[in-house]
Amino acid sequence: MQKFVKVVTAYTALYPNPIVVKKGDELKVGLPDPEQPDWFWCAGPDGRCGWVPKDYIDGNVVNCDYSAVELSAAEGEQLVFLREIYGWAFCQRENGDVGWIPLTNLGEVSV
Repeated sequence: MQKFVKVVTAYTALYPNPIVVKKGDELKVGLPDPEQPDWFWCAGPDGRCGWVPKDYIDGNVVNCDYSAVELSAAEGEQLVFLREIYGWAFCQRENGDVGWIPLTNLGEVSV
């Protein structure tokens, strides 16, 4: 059953070409975000960087496929809610675009 969420505050993606990695890729793991310490700044094999949740990192290897692509969204837009981790939701637009958006920009999840 699909879950939906409404954007209550517009969000603009901050990183135009962030890290995208496959399970088993090596990472250059940097420091945690001082405001959200469950996220680490990492560089992937192709040099692209982005925030990666700590649960997806084993030493210096990513333990699952991961994309740090953010989703820009307008206030009032309805999105399909796919999952959340550490204050961020991974959502999908009607046109198929997917990405992360802060939970603080979203209303309650509904079915």
